[in-house]
Amino acid sequence: MDSKDFKQALQGIRVISEEDPDYERSRQIQNTRFNYKPFYIVKCKNTDDVIKTIKLCQREHKSVRICSGGHQHEGMCSADNVVIIDLSCMGEISVCKDSCTAWIEPGAQLQQVYQKLEADDFTLPGGGGNTVNVGGLVQGGGWGMLARVGGLTCDSLQEVNLVTATGRPIKVTQDNQYQDLFWGIKGGGGGNFGVITKYKFQLMKHQKSRLIAIRYASAEEPRLLTKLLDCYLHELPSFDDQITSFARVSHYNDQKQESCLTFTMTFNCFGFEQVLYNQVRDFFKRLSNLKQREGGQSILDFRF
Repeated sequence: MDSKDFKQALQGIRVISEEDPDYERSRQIQNTRFNYKPFYIVKCKNTDDVIKTIKLCQREHKSVRICSGGHQHEGMCSADNVVIIDLSCMGEISVCKDSCTAWIEPGAQLQQVYQKLEADDFTLPGGGGNTVNVGGLVQGGGWGMLARVGGLTCDSLQEVNLVTATGRPIKVTQDNQYQDLFWGIKGGGGGNFGVITKYKFQLMKHQKSRLIAIRYASAEEPRLLTKLLDCYLHELPSFDDQITSFARVSHYNDQKQESCLTFTMTFNCFGFEQVLYNQVRDFFKRLSNLKQREGGQSILDFRF
């Protein structure tokens, strides 16, 4: 089946093939280390589009990959000589205030999700990349800056609508006959068990957050940086559950835009209670005392 026949078989659905002018742009994923060239990119807009595409690919013996936003680090949302089921056009978000739940399609970007939910005084413990789409995030677990207070994104999942490898639409929950499948999609990786076309989440009440960063950059003091890291790891369990943190060690100081061994600790305080801010501030003082005892010369920076 050539591209003309393939497109004809999916009439009404946008199909991008190699001869189309937007093929080069459409085939790119976020990790540009991968330069995959799929046969076709099918821009599905609803569950029926997904079903038709899966059944056609089965009939024509074509391998399939599923892509909601293209952020999969190992490039598993694409491949050479496959059909991409692209869900990026499926971005509907529907909030039910009475049940504190939301149905969200896989192509919705996190920035759009947060804005929509916050308008109704809700939020979701999602990730920190605004351009990441919901689909891959949830099926990979979904760690973010509300993890300690709200868990992983998949912990808020209640139900999904899924199309199986045979093109059959099913409802999957933790209480029906597909409870093992429900367990598998909560962290088992996107595209392994079927095509999820809609997710139902339990929501959290929204609160304003305070983001605090502590940074130490020094090209000459790697041993001190190691001690600061040890102190951070030792103190983490003592922080209030309303505080979620992550740390990064790199060879680049983005503030000064120069190569330099840099240790950055970021804290998200869910809520504006002064006690949360004070916990992080007290920790900063302990780090400062450690730096002074060890004779550190560089500045330990505190920003919020």
